[in-house]
Amino acid sequence: MIELTNSAGYILSFDGRVIENFYNAGNMRIHISHVQNLEVEENKKGQLWIKIKGHNQVCNLMDIDPENRGLVDEFVSQVNSARS
Repeated sequence: MIELTNSAGYILSFDGRVIENFYNAGNMRIHISHVQNLEVEENKKGQLWIKIKGHNQVCNLMDIDPENRGLVDEFVSQVNSARS
């Protein structure tokens, strides 16, 4: 299992089958077979933003500290490996 947190304390995790996003208003789950696209962007402050598009839903985790870039890359790698 891999977990990421952002500056607000929200959590994005992946256990090999399901991506879970825990945020202020609740949580969201996306099964790996429903993931259509996964992107990582960097804002002007250097903070990272993960965008996951699934069937009929979008899951985001923004404001990730750039010091966690290695963990973000590992998250993306694990998700992409599971998608293949």
